[in-house]
Amino acid sequence: MDAELHRALIRLAEDGEASLFMVLQAALGALLTRWGAGPLVAIGTPVAGRTDPALDDLVGLLTNTLVLPTDTSGDPDFRTLLARVRVLRLGPTTAPLRPTATGTAKFDLFLDVVERTDEQGAPAGLDCHLEYATELFDAATTR
Repeated sequence: MDAELHRALIRLAEDGEASLFMVLQAALGALLTRWGAGPLVAIGTPVAGRTDPALDDLVGLLTNTLVLPTDTSGDPDFRTLLARVRVLRLGPTTAPLRPTATGTAKFDLFLDVVERTDEQGAPAGLDCHLEYATELFDAATTR
C-alpha cells in the first residue's frame, strides 16, 4: 500500500480514536464477512511474553495466539465496526518489527502488515504479506 493510503488509514484510525492495527483488524473482518465467514470473525494475532515467573529459566521464544473477535453483525458501517474492535489505551509504545518469510504457512490464512516511515517518521506506506495453506487456497483465490 502506498504512502497516500497509509496516511489515509492513519487519519481514519485517529478519527476513530483507534490504532492502525485496529483499522486493519476491522477491515479484514469486514472483508472476510463479505466473503462468507459469517458475522463473528475470529482473527488471531501472535503474542509473546513471559508473564509467569516459572518460565524465567526456559530458553526460547514463547508465543501464543490471541484471538480477536470481530463482530460484523447487523451490517455496521465501518466507523461502527471500528468502534467495536477498539480496546483500552496502554500508552505510547514502540518495538522494531522484523518480518521473516518461512516458506510455510503456520495458519490457514495469515496476513502480515508492516508500516514504513520516511526519515522524518512520516507514513511511507504499508508492506503486506499473505501466507496461505496451499491445501485450502490457490494464488488466484488469495489475490
